[in-house]
Amino acid sequence: MRIFLVRHGRSISNENPRAHEELCDHEVTLTEEGKSQALAAGKFLRDYYRSRPELSSRKPRVFHSPYMRTRQTTAGLIVGFGRQNVEIVREDFL
Repeated sequence: MRIFLVRHGRSISNENPRAHEELCDHEVTLTEEGKSQALAAGKFLRDYYRSRPELSSRKPRVFHSPYMRTRQTTAGLIVGFGRQNVEIVREDFL
């Protein structure tokens, strides 16, 4: 078993520390750069799986928190990896 920990992509609060004055923490979204980072991370993981024959029969499982930026990061990861190649996506408080 391999476990990959991926932090959410760049968020609006990374660019504007005062964003939390207008939004609740769970409402903070990704920037366009953050969305690109999530997509790139998904492609990296896809390529990693493809380069390891022992992983060819396994599909990754994705667990994420209910925060908007983690949902958006998960969406990018899945698109980058290939939606049909991901077995489980589970939203949970970790």
